[in-house]
Amino acid sequence: MLSGGAKLRRVMFFLAAVTTSLLLAACASPGPDEHDAGGAAEDHGRGTAVLGLTADLDALNPYLSVRASTRDVAYNIYASLMEEQADFQDGPPSFNPDLAQSWEQSKDNLAITFHLRPEAVWSDGTPITAEDVRFTQEAAVHPDVAWLAADVKKEITHVEVLDSHTVRFTFSRPYPYQLMDANDGVILPSHVWSRIPFSRWRSDGPRVPDVVSGPFRMRRWTAGQSIELEANPRYYDPRRPGLGHVAFRILPDAVSGFEQFLAGHLDFWDRVDPRQMDRVLQTTGVALRRYPDRYYGFIGWNCRRRPFTDPRVRRALTLAMDRERIVRDIFRGVARVASGPVPPVFGTRLSGRPPLPHDPPQAMALLDAAGWPAGGANGLRHAGERTLSFELQVNADAPWRRDMALMIQEDLRRIGVEVTIVSLERGTYGASHRTGEFDAYIGGWRLPTKIDLATTFSTRAVEDGVNFGGYSNPALDELLARIAGAPDFTSSLPALEHALDILQEDRPYTFLYWQDRLVGVSTRIKGAQPNAQSALFRLADWSLTGGEAAP
Repeated sequence: MLSGGAKLRRVMFFLAAVTTSLLLAACASPGPDEHDAGGAAEDHGRGTAVLGLTADLDALNPYLSVRASTRDVAYNIYASLMEEQADFQDGPPSFNPDLAQSWEQSKDNLAITFHLRPEAVWSDGTPITAEDVRFTQEAAVHPDVAWLAADVKKEITHVEVLDSHTVRFTFSRPYPYQLMDANDGVILPSHVWSRIPFSRWRSDGPRVPDVVSGPFRMRRWTAGQSIELEANPRYYDPRRPGLGHVAFRILPDAVSGFEQFLAGHLDFWDRVDPRQMDRVLQTTGVALRRYPDRYYGFIGWNCRRRPFTDPRVRRALTLAMDRERIVRDIFRGVARVASGPVPPVFGTRLSGRPPLPHDPPQAMALLDAAGWPAGGANGLRHAGERTLSFELQVNADAPWRRDMALMIQEDLRRIGVEVTIVSLERGTYGASHRTGEFDAYIGGWRLPTKIDLATTFSTRAVEDGVNFGGYSNPALDELLARIAGAPDFTSSLPALEHALDILQEDRPYTFLYWQDRLVGVSTRIKGAQPNAQSALFRLADWSLTGGEAAP
């Protein structure tokens, strides 16, 4: 089991700043339509929806993947025990049935028993059983599989098959997120994957799965170009999916994807730049959807490097930045200044603190007190022979981050701080953070649907999380341990609020903004429900007004 790995994976799946792009060597791969015993799925006039992606897949077994794009696809060809809902405000989310038609918790809250749908079968006709669930949980925590989210299963002591359609999860203790952790991940077909030793999954496992359980199945994957899905004729709900085919087109960057959407070549684009809202609103045949997101933008400080070892300096730099201007000019009001790492979508109790104001005089006073007086060469602050200057990294494929960096550079120059903006290719940008080779960087996290500060801010997360800046505070670590050990969400709130107070005071990040998400949807699409749980929420319920694919 990977200590802290689950937290890393949960963040990486929703990572908006630090995803490393890997090149896939494979070319076009045949899909199950060429050899599936069930035969090719017919469209029945349901049509093809064309969606945009900016990154290719790295695997189609989610337990071998680290990419958000893989999740978007894999979670529509494999089913989970339950369907997580978007109602995670002020506590854990609720769940609807999926492969499990019902479940109940034991009186001592140490076990959950799931009852599977007896009619559910794999796409090759094999029944889906409790053994598939047990085998999947074994794989999820096996060190040879090395699933990056394995840590979410650490409190599950064993998974027991009670009969062919009944399975019981036993936990080491009661805690708020038991259902989430039991449900995390999709169910795999044991009759396919158990034939391959866990140590050989990455080398010998099927690249394109031909036995799946979700509303769609793979038709074709052409690396670097497209992923094509078709309706699974053996899906347990004959009314779904509403689409006959789904085609994901892989675009080189967000700008080209947006232009293809406006040109009518894509039916769905989930990365609309707020500065381009008017173009969407003025284009016939498309609509703009907005919803609160689990995303926040920040500046990450390297707390192991001077001057960022001093919380007074981090606080002063935050006070000097006009973050309202960033929200106004970059996000056109589709964001607000952040006061911490928990966006408002999680409830106002944890996001209601007022953000630090824009207060340059107070910033200058703090820098004076921290030993960085004004009056040095070129008007810069100094400590002895050293001037107060640093490099601020941005990723080159996010032009809005460079725009933010220019505003920050201007604000800090006014108080005698020199900022050099460094624009890096995404892979180099991400690698520099993991190795600690940076002064500061503009980044962003899309949080999982459970609040987990330990991944980013605990001392332990320096080694096995995403605490790239090396921030460490023993008082915070103690609070995070209390939060993790709380039996329910309500009892964790006092410690969680205290932890947020510490982060607001220490400023290991400068919290820049909480952003709403803008999604472009063709008016051909019916039933799309993008929300904070997923932009592709219930893709199986989408349909088209016409049967033709986007050109």
